[in-house]
Amino acid sequence: MAPLGMTGATFDWPGKEMPVGHGLRGRPVPASVYPARASGRLHATAADIARFAAAGMAGAPQPVLSAEGIGALHRPVVPVGGLFGVVAEGYALGDFTETLSDSCRAVWHGRAGA
Repeated sequence: MAPLGMTGATFDWPGKEMPVGHGLRGRPVPASVYPARASGRLHATAADIARFAAAGMAGAPQPVLSAEGIGALHRPVVPVGGLFGVVAEGYALGDFTETLSDSCRAVWHGRAGA
């Protein structure tokens, strides 16, 4: 995370420093911590998440990967079905992919629990 300046990112559970989520009735929802799983283990500030996302874009001001590496990262590997198949065509190396109505390619990740 250091090459991107992600100073607020950590793989350790920051505990009470984390914001508390709330359910539909406004009650706090306890955080789910998955210490043995890679998904959902990186805890970061909104600014750090933005730096991470920007670094994975073509023409990023602070790239970590080459243009070829970014292309490989976003190339669909598996077709998507089920509920996510309604909005995504494929799954790349960590992100969903789709072709927008103007023929531009989009990559995204729900970030819910991951």
